[in-house]
Amino acid sequence: MKYPPGEAISNFPFWKLQMGCGMALSVFVFWRGLADAAPAAVDSRGSASWIAVGISATTAGMLLGVAADKMFYESYGIGGWLQWGALLAAAIASPLLCANAADVGAAAADISGTARPARRPSRIGADDAAGRRR
Repeated sequence: MKYPPGEAISNFPFWKLQMGCGMALSVFVFWRGLADAAPAAVDSRGSASWIAVGISATTAGMLLGVAADKMFYESYGIGGWLQWGALLAAAIASPLLCANAADVGAAAADISGTARPARRPSRIGADDAAGRRR
C-alpha cells in the first residue's frame, strides 16, 4: 500500500518548525512596521501602508519554510550553500526593509531616467551636422 490509512501525507516532514518560523517572521515584520511609528501616527497612517506591510508579512511567512527547505535539501557543495544561503538571507531581510519603507512612506525608486540615452558633452572644436566648427 502506497499510503497507509490514517497517516499524514507530507513532502515537508518539518512543517511544524517551518510554520512556526514563518509565523515568527510574519509577526516580526508587523512589529517592524509598528516600531518606528509614533502612537499617534499609527492611527493616522493610510490603509495603503498597512496593506503593503500585511502583504509583505504574509508572503514572507508563507515562503520562509519553503526557502529554508530548499536551502537544506538542494544545496550541493559550498557553492550551493552560498547561493541558497544568500537567497534565504534576502528572503528574510527584504520584507523587513519593505515594512520599514512602508512605515516611513518612501516611494519606489524612479528608474525611468536610466532607460534614456546619456547626453554627451560637446567637444571643443568638433564639427556639427552641417560641418561647421563649434
